[in-house]
Amino acid sequence: MMDTHALRVLEFDAIRKQLAAQTACSLGRERAEAMTPSDWLPQAQARLDETTECRTLIAAKGNLPLGGVMDIRPLLKSAEIGATLEPHGLLDVLNVAAASRSLKLFLQKLVQDYPIMADRASSLGQFPSLESEINSSIGINGQVLD
Repeated sequence: MMDTHALRVLEFDAIRKQLAAQTACSLGRERAEAMTPSDWLPQAQARLDETTECRTLIAAKGNLPLGGVMDIRPLLKSAEIGATLEPHGLLDVLNVAAASRSLKLFLQKLVQDYPIMADRASSLGQFPSLESEINSSIGINGQVLD
């Protein structure tokens, strides 16, 4: 990690703020605000390669399909301790699961041209049974179905 004087001279905080302002959701903003530069060349090169590939992908295909991505960590924590989620909370979980599936499929189809992005997508979860259960139990307006 670079020393604080170097980060101040490079105005890294301003760069971080600009990046955070470009994020699609609070999760991205949180990651951008916590980002630190690396002074280890292989890691810095890997990050640069990833950024270059993602920029090329966006230039060729347009923005990534991130619709439905939101921070559901509070909902997951509630469910983890046994709380019952409200229908709209379940719809939020459904939207994130569907967005994860959609983004993963989108990027995996492009593995030949964008291998770094496809590799990053490999860690995205898919939850078809959860999606199915919520779809069959909660209507699009949050009503509980029979």
